[in-house]
Order: sequence, then structure tokens, then C-alpha cells
Amino acid sequence: MRKNRIIIFSLILLALFFGLYTGDRIYFIALSILISMVIVSAVMGLWILIDFRYLQTLEPSYVEKGNIVTLRMEIHNDRPFIYPYLKVFFRTPKEAIIGARKERVMSLLPFSHRAIEESFPCTLRGRYSIGIESVQVQDLFGLFTFNISLPEMPYYKHLYLTVHPRILDILNLPLHFIDVNEVQSDRLSQTQEISSISDIRQYEYGDSLKRIHWQISSKYQDLYVKEYETSSAPKVHIFLDTTHILDDALTRYEIEDQLIESSLSVIAHMLHKDLSTELIVYNSDRVSIRGQNPYHISRFFDTLSLIDFKGYLPLDKILSLEGANLEQGHNVAMFTYNLSYELFNRICTLKELGLFPMLFLIQYNENVERNIKNMVARLNDMNIPSYIIPIDRRIDRVLEELV
Repeated sequence: MRKNRIIIFSLILLALFFGLYTGDRIYFIALSILISMVIVSAVMGLWILIDFRYLQTLEPSYVEKGNIVTLRMEIHNDRPFIYPYLKVFFRTPKEAIIGARKERVMSLLPFSHRAIEESFPCTLRGRYSIGIESVQVQDLFGLFTFNISLPEMPYYKHLYLTVHPRILDILNLPLHFIDVNEVQSDRLSQTQEISSISDIRQYEYGDSLKRIHWQISSKYQDLYVKEYETSSAPKVHIFLDTTHILDDALTRYEIEDQLIESSLSVIAHMLHKDLSTELIVYNSDRVSIRGQNPYHISRFFDTLSLIDFKGYLPLDKILSLEGANLEQGHNVAMFTYNLSYELFNRICTLKELGLFPMLFLIQYNENVERNIKNMVARLNDMNIPSYIIPIDRRIDRVLEELV
């Protein structure tokens, strides 16, 4: 392009020089043609940018992790002149994470359009702004390059893709230490009128009909159920580490995704066994979610699907704060990417206090540091189930090999 500019502007200067020097009309005609070329090139390039027309669609826009999504972008030329050179820059979720862009180059004849289709697997949960980011236009003679950032334009409509985490089917976990008779007793007591009512809430699918509060339901013309005090004592406490991960963007997203997928899968396994389960997360605030049966998984799913990792307390500090709320004989499942010596000691303390801790350690790959492997091995020797889950493997398959 620079070479073309040098040639054209050199010819303009030569035509002007010889026209003034000789007075011949041919040089002024050449000068007029050259100047017209420059003006037409600039006007056409600016016109293309100002009236740039496109259409982009995403199918589907809400998807579960692992599915394929197709991004379709159409560039339309409704003008009677050619679009000689267009470079379209766009993003898919991976590029959105790492701050990169993909590009496609095309030219368009008058009154025509071209389509760009990009299909990609959704490998990481999250909400992404994808699609066309900017356009670069060159004129027919290669004199000028114009760029436009579409998100800055008032007519631009952002295209969002929401990827929900998977919930994997875990067949087995070492939960033999849970007293099944006690769980069944709790379940029975929740249906008896002699138990103290702690709360009244709207009916949710899966709630026992015996718990419906008919007087309140009749008054408000909607179904309401009774919550009993016995239902407020979870048998499984799950702690999720949401502290900020100091790593490159892609690795950070992969670790966060594995933490969410693994914790949701374990929660679903607990609820499928009708175990009273509580999730505790310290992000910007303390969040506590409880459930007792498989129909309550949506409570956990809605919270964890788009949670951002901005926690300010490491997991060992959280366990220290929550220690007074943990009852002897209950289970404590922990999900983290950082097994520090402080956390190791805290887990050992939980075991000594009569609790049943379980650790899920998310790591970048299977080449784990020796001190981490040693701590995990020592925990297992102490009958504290501890698992290393690489980010490129599914937790259900890892557990099938180990449990």
C-alpha cells in the first residue's frame, strides 16, 4: 500500500511539474485523472465504512458446555460499485478469553453479499461477547486503509453466548460413613406435624404433599409448604474456593470451569441420594445454598453457572470461620486449586474433630508438584479421600478410576 501511494503521488508531482514546465494539455489531463483516482478512492472507502451493512446470528445462544455453536456473519454490498478489499475481524469464546481476534478477507461485487460461518465447540462455561469486532477497508487502487470498530457505533448490537456448565453423572463416592438410617429419620421427621416449623415458602416441584400448609395456601391462592427445623441441619457441607487465580487468562478460565463442573456434579450426586446438602461460598459476600433432593439442583446451578471468582478469603480461613457451624459426624467436601500447608493442617483438624472431610484438588495437568502429591498421599493415608482432578479430564472418569 505504501508503495502504491509513493507511485501515485510521484506521478501527480511529475504531471504537475511537466504540465507547468511545458504547458502541454496532456500532463494536466493526467494530473486530473490521478487526482480523481485519489478522491474516488478516499470517498469510496469512507462510504463503505459509513454505510457498512452486516448481519450476524448465533445458533444457539444458550448452550451447555460441550455442544457446538455456529456463528454466521453476512456482509452485504447494496451499492453499484465493488468492495475491493474487506478484512473482517471477529471473536469466538476462546479469542474473547485471551484477547485475540480471528480474521477473514473478502471482496464483494455490486449488489451481492458474502457469508462467514464459524462453528466451534463450547469448552468453557461463561457469558461471552462474540461476533464482528472491527472491519478494515482498502480502496481499489490500494491507496488508503480505513478501520472501523463496530462496538463503538450506535447501531451495533452485541451478540452474547451463554455457556452453562455440565453436570456429570458420578456413580460412586466414598459416602459409606453417612448414617443412612439417620438420613431417613430426618426425612421422616420433616413430614410430621410434631416437628417445629421454622419457615413457610412457596411449593417447589419435588416437595412432599404432606408438607403443604393448606391454610396459608388457601389464603394466598398458591401452594405453600412448611420448613421444619430438622431440615436446617445439612449432612454434607461443600466449600468452593473462589479466590482469584493468578495465571494467564485461558488457564484461569479452565481451572474455574473445572471447579464449577466438579462441584456441581458432586452436589447433584449428594442430592440424588436425598442428602441434606449446603454449599458455602465466600465471594464478594458469604453465600449459603441448601437442598435436600434432586429437584433442588437448580438452586445451586443458577448460582454457580455465572459466578465470578473474586473471593477474598483462602479456603483454610473459610474453614476456620465456619468451624463452629460444622457438627460432628457430618461431611465436608472442599473444592480448590491451591493446597497450602495451612489448608492441609485445617483438613487434618477437621478429621480429628470427628468430621469426614473430602478434598477435590483441581490442577493444570497431571504433572503435580512433589509436595502437593505428598500432601494428597498423606491425606489418603489418614482416610481422608483426596483427589487430583486435571483440568483436561472429567471428574466422573477420574473418580471411576480411583474410587
